[in-house]
Amino acid sequence: MRAALLGVVCLAFAGCRTVVETPPAADDPAARAQVYQRIADSLPDADLGLGYPPAIVDMTASARAEGPAPEPPPLRCNEQGFQVHFRVYRPRALWIPYSALEEISYRWKPFPNVVLAPLLIVPLQAVETTLVIDARGLGVLDKIEADCTRLERVSREVGLGGAAAHADGVRWKLEEDAANYGPGRLVMTFDYLVPYPAWIPVGGPARETAEAYAWARAHPTEKLQDEAFYGQPDPAEPSAEDPPAEDGE
Repeated sequence: MRAALLGVVCLAFAGCRTVVETPPAADDPAARAQVYQRIADSLPDADLGLGYPPAIVDMTASARAEGPAPEPPPLRCNEQGFQVHFRVYRPRALWIPYSALEEISYRWKPFPNVVLAPLLIVPLQAVETTLVIDARGLGVLDKIEADCTRLERVSREVGLGGAAAHADGVRWKLEEDAANYGPGRLVMTFDYLVPYPAWIPVGGPARETAEAYAWARAHPTEKLQDEAFYGQPDPAEPSAEDPPAEDGE
């Protein structure tokens, strides 16, 4: 029993993190299409770790005066990059070229797996894909800061600190990413639950997602379709621009 507990502790400290350097081979068009489809399928799970603003934000007089928030463009990807959604003040879309991916990894998550591992007959574990993005050329960091400033104005408007506290949390997350990976870096994660005992680490969908992004990064000029996107029924040109500014200025 002590040996089992020691093993769990060792796994928790290690995290079983694997950096994907060499992408898997994808020699035929069908295999390459599966790579991009895997990326498209992962986009609903993409998380920049910025959380969501408190509900009071949408109820303020200034937010109502701005009108309904526009819907961001759909989640999508092609052979050059992918688009995700995030929200600090109002929903935004961010187009990320594969060339902006600096590090791609997957891991066995210490929590909640350290709790699940002693339950030897429970077939469940949590795994995670991590992308480290060089966001300095994407314009997103300035937009996030503008949204944080807008949340601080909301707090002053309603006399409550929730929105400002959320802005502080967003800034803290950006500072943590910069401390861990360098200035201007932004970390995105994809979380999955795998029906396998937590004391036997597996990569599963986290490994498959990481390998797909690694392959796409290694083949930035690969072209399978003309003017086509994965993950949406209505193709459109990619854009690094967000929806119209929501801060009312």
